[in-house]
Amino acid sequence: IRVSGFSDKVALGEIGPILLDPTVVMRVEMPDPWPESIYWRGKAFDEYDGRAWKSRYGIWRLPVRNSRGDWILEPTDLSRPMILQKIMLEPIETATVFAASQPASIRGLPVFQDHLSQSLRLGSPPQRRLIYTATSQTAPFFLEELKRESLPVPPAIQAAYLQLPEKSDRIVTLAHSLTKSIRVPYEKIRKIEQFLKENYRYSLEVEASGREAPIDDFLFTQKKGYCEQYATAMVLLL
Repeated sequence: IRVSGFSDKVALGEIGPILLDPTVVMRVEMPDPWPESIYWRGKAFDEYDGRAWKSRYGIWRLPVRNSRGDWILEPTDLSRPMILQKIMLEPIETATVFAASQPASIRGLPVFQDHLSQSLRLGSPPQRRLIYTATSQTAPFFLEELKRESLPVPPAIQAAYLQLPEKSDRIVTLAHSLTKSIRVPYEKIRKIEQFLKENYRYSLEVEASGREAPIDDFLFTQKKGYCEQYATAMVLLL
């Protein structure tokens, strides 16, 4: 029996039910009003081999510190709204540090940053509660951008993030069948999201199949699963 929670590794296709863990991971104080939606940035993965996710391009570095003692993670863009957070992080056996995406500065911790994925971590897992302040920059999307029929993708990004694991033929066919009549990329994204919401069931009890890759098993056989399977399926379809 596995227990839900944060992990530095994500492997799919493991057998057995998952028990929900009520342990408090962190508390966050934020000034009102809260942003409409917040995604917490923890550890990011960039390669999926058909069974598990891993970080391939991580180059960890110590950010620059300003005169006020803040670690500067990204140059401040004054045109983007800023989110201030006071975070109380409990020791959860990981060196990962959390902040709202996209973190711009940290005060109160000596953190290392992976510049490409915007992941943050300490030198080692903490043994006690951490209290620190984070400032994040929101990344709003504009209607005219969402309506574009083509989006420029730098070659380095294409090389890093568009690889597929072997034996993905059925997934490729499904992706094309869902989006063949759609020209706008954002509408393709919404179509795939809608398909997963309407045709699959969330469940913490999934029986692994040794005959198929985990996401093939999720998409074409069991049609039920939990967050890691939903997220991986959407990434592969996109």
